[in-house]
Amino acid sequence: MLARSSPGQIFGPDGVALTLDALPGPGQRRWSMLHKGRVVAAVRSGLVALDDVCARYAMSVDEFAAWEAALLRQGPSGLRATDLRDARKHAFGGVHRHRH
Repeated sequence: MLARSSPGQIFGPDGVALTLDALPGPGQRRWSMLHKGRVVAAVRSGLVALDDVCARYAMSVDEFAAWEAALLRQGPSGLRATDLRDARKHAFGGVHRHRH
């Protein structure tokens, strides 16, 4: 999913050069496929550490791993909320788990 045009220059799934400023701000509530893809690309490229992303967005490592797996398996369209819900449903045998 990541493209490099030169060493040190990373592009997200939408072709935008990734910098910390290109990532969603802390406290992001509504996640588009684009936002999720940029965050996954930033972690995979080493731009930002997974622990920092989890703290910045109040998310679990498992949630990030689900995004990453969906992106690698299906590309950006796999990051749609309905696709991720279906994947979790399948993974947990139809049991829905909600964060509180």
